[in-house]
Amino acid sequence: MLQEASWKSTPPTPSGNDVNSPTPIYIHELVTEKRRARNRWQRSRNAIDKREYNTLARRLKVVLQDVRNATFESCITSLSTDDHSIWKATKLLKRPIVHTPPLVQEDGNWGVTDKEKAAAFVAYLSNVFTTPQAYNKCNTDDTVQTSLDSACPMSLPIPPIFPKEVKEEILNCPNHKAPGFHLITGQLLKELPRKAVVLLTTIHNSMLRLTYFPVTWKSAQIIMILKPGKPPHRVTSYRPISLLPLLSKIFERIFLKRI
Repeated sequence: MLQEASWKSTPPTPSGNDVNSPTPIYIHELVTEKRRARNRWQRSRNAIDKREYNTLARRLKVVLQDVRNATFESCITSLSTDDHSIWKATKLLKRPIVHTPPLVQEDGNWGVTDKEKAAAFVAYLSNVFTTPQAYNKCNTDDTVQTSLDSACPMSLPIPPIFPKEVKEEILNCPNHKAPGFHLITGQLLKELPRKAVVLLTTIHNSMLRLTYFPVTWKSAQIIMILKPGKPPHRVTSYRPISLLPLLSKIFERIFLKRI
């Protein structure tokens, strides 16, 4: 009730600084007031409190729409042919929306839902990526076990990893590269504080000391991409790509310099 009079007035016009900022301050204040009004109405079930909550909810919806419109207008007016930004924008607009059609399953039925399509791809990939017969005939398990049980070679230990190296590799990561199932992008890693980089360096050095690679960093997210000119309703028309976690790629690049 204290802030109701101020928000019933005309909402503040987004300035240039507010549009460029991630979230303007007055939107944070309005969201806080709306949540407080909702809590009051849920506790009291009073018609006046409900009216106040609905008013603030409508006001927040209008303000958010005004910010979106101002941001879009600012983005459109900033397009230019000098930095090729206008061509990038038109390229995104011209890109067609590709829908995954139903897939023919092994039993001849059509897979319509996402679960049925995923099951069709799993059955297809499990048949394609099988262990070669030549590998099954040779007994490599004993060879690997003998190599692991042998004495360590007389060589110097691997040099430790420093936070500066990790920071440099993070800065070299593309911002918009597709992440793995962890959903950790390069842009997110670049916002990490120094303490987080030091912690990540400690994890890398522990992997070197224990000769252990985390299992979760080996797990890849499989994305199926349609081959050009192939019928989209067949599972054989798609090729898989593996998206590994970005953290594992950073460690691999650092470790590669030490080999």
